[in-house]
Amino acid sequence: MLIENFRGVGIPLNIADGFTVTFRCVKDDELWTLWIHNPMEGKAFQFSDLFRQLIKDSFDNKMNETKYLKLLDEI
Repeated sequence: MLIENFRGVGIPLNIADGFTVTFRCVKDDELWTLWIHNPMEGKAFQFSDLFRQLIKDSFDNKMNETKYLKLLDEI
């Protein structure tokens, strides 16, 4: 849903800081990719924050599936 409905606003001229996120999904027989520089609001930011937390927790061996499902339901 995020990739299919995403609408970017403007084109940044100079990107010199921040971070980027890449979302991917498979729809039918296609791989869809959405690359966003500095997602600072909306669903892209919420998903980015959730997935970053999930990755951090997995490296620290602190996975909690219930926590992530609850956060996912809130998005």
